[in-house]
Amino acid sequence: MSFENKKLLVLVASQTNLPLIKAAKEVGCYVITCDNNKDNIGHKYADENIFIDVYNYYSIIEEIKEKNIDAVTSFVSSHGLYSGAFISEALGLKGYEVSNLNTLTNKGEFRNFLRNNSMPFPQYQHVRSIEQIDWEKIEFPVIIKPTDSGGSKGVKIIRTKEELISSFEETKGYSDSGEIIIETFLENGKIINGDCLVSNKTVVASIVGEYIFNKELNNVLPIATLFPVDESSNNAMEQLSKIVKLLNIPNGIFNFEAIIKDDITYLIEINPRPSGNYIWQLLGYNYDIDILNVLVNLYLNDEYNLPTLKRNSNKYAYQIFYTDTYKKYPGIKLTEDVEGIIKQIIEFKNPNEFMNPYNNLYDRVALSLIEMKNQEEELKYLNNINRFKL
Repeated sequence: MSFENKKLLVLVASQTNLPLIKAAKEVGCYVITCDNNKDNIGHKYADENIFIDVYNYYSIIEEIKEKNIDAVTSFVSSHGLYSGAFISEALGLKGYEVSNLNTLTNKGEFRNFLRNNSMPFPQYQHVRSIEQIDWEKIEFPVIIKPTDSGGSKGVKIIRTKEELISSFEETKGYSDSGEIIIETFLENGKIINGDCLVSNKTVVASIVGEYIFNKELNNVLPIATLFPVDESSNNAMEQLSKIVKLLNIPNGIFNFEAIIKDDITYLIEINPRPSGNYIWQLLGYNYDIDILNVLVNLYLNDEYNLPTLKRNSNKYAYQIFYTDTYKKYPGIKLTEDVEGIIKQIIEFKNPNEFMNPYNNLYDRVALSLIEMKNQEEELKYLNNINRFKL
């Protein structure tokens, strides 16, 4: 199929959205990028730029209504999700329905959805003030989160009433709606996450792994994920497939997180976008496909036939480069044997820029995508995992 007459609107022209922008251009798409930051690197590669805040969707619609847009995506960015859904609905394009998007992105609404559809969920309550907390239903430890924020900002494990009271306002400050969710912390459960490829309301490919933590740092924010886990050991995919149909999830890719405890799989969140840690790329490696080309086709080609999807036997990981102190970024220096298993490194800092201690996802210094073809290479990675702390 020729894409020369196809127009793709990409909301947020950030570094993490650049791969999709380039892939769409490579097949001949006319790419329009939109955000209010003229310095975002993706604008340089697009055919046309619109410099409007992505949250100002009425102005964006006014700007593009005569441009004959074929599809809208915010790809990895969470900032363009609502605008993308709103614009798609307004222009009659395929995409997420705004109401369903709210169900997925608001942690309180998502818990309500799980409860209403007889799916497992941890005990929870979502509140706007300390006075609204039903203390009789609190069983410590709990985990508190802003209902509508990402990147692990404001997420804390709480073990006492006093600690919950003292942390409440800080966590609430990260919520646009001023609401937080308090839920039972499923301690010692196995935490899995992954990306799923969707075509015609069906999960057609997935890559699911288990978080790795530096417990000296914290046990909320992972430093890596090792793929794959044995999907037969849980029913995450069964639950996800049900949700894809119930919420009419469109063609594309989404990310999820779940906790397995006492043989019960609890879906913690579904992000209606691929992981910011490039799990989508690992999915492509695992199935030996050009994942970006597949996504462009899923967004724009109604007659697209997916390639044969079969996993290889390799193991994969994304590994974050991070620090626990405020200091200058020295650049990346790894031994040759470790370099041999790294397929790609994405840097978020330039040498000599200051690094922040790793407290949320935005403090990442760099990210490596790792492929391990045998047990020896897997052990090589795991035995050298401390080398990624700068």
